Parts: sequence; structure tokens; C-alpha cells
Amino acid sequence: MLQPFILIVQLTSGVLLWRHGTLDRTVVDTYLSLSGSVVAGAALGACVFRAVSTESFMRVTLGLTAASGVALMLR
Repeated sequence: MLQPFILIVQLTSGVLLWRHGTLDRTVVDTYLSLSGSVVAGAALGACVFRAVSTESFMRVTLGLTAASGVALMLR
């Protein structure tokens, strides 16, 4: 459920950038350079998800997300 949503959001942001005329070569290069990291992160997440219980995976994921949010607020 979550991965199709993320894909749709990324495609929507690309279309909106294009419609507003801000989709230039720099943005495309950045998307392309970061896509490898995104794929690697998704693959690592899938491997970890298979190795641990669903409940443990959710706790770790929500904990990391919360810690990231707190770090951004304290920044």
C-alpha cells in the first residue's frame, strides 16, 4: 500500500515541477543521482522486513521517523 503511494507522489511532483516550468536539467540530474539511493534503501528495507516480525519492523520504522522529526524540529 505504501510503495504505490510514494511512486504516485513522486510522479505527481515531477508533473507539477514540469507544469510550473521549474523542471530543469539540475532537478532531473538530482532525481537521477538520488534514485540509486532510493532503490538501495527500498531493497534494504525489504530484506530487513523479511528478517524481522512485522511488529518489530513497524516499531523501528516509526521510531526512526519520530527521531528524524524531532531532530528536524530541534535544528
